[in-house]
Amino acid sequence: MSIHRIIANEIDQALHRYGLPMDSPLGAELEKDAVVGGGFEPQILIRRGERLISIDERIGELRNDPNFRNCFPRESHRLHS
Repeated sequence: MSIHRIIANEIDQALHRYGLPMDSPLGAELEKDAVVGGGFEPQILIRRGERLISIDERIGELRNDPNFRNCFPRESHRLHS
């Protein structure tokens, strides 16, 4: 499996956890800055300038971004397992 596919799978899982459609514009936004990090336990992280943050942290930021606010359901969704 390619790195691109691994990143896409992780982002798809995150979108699902937040009850967002797989074709949400958030997917492309997350994917453009996604990198693999974490050493012995690799994880997908999002580059934000000099910082690396989790996909969930970035989704939290995007929830407050006027460009993406309408992508989220109006109801407050909790993370699904």
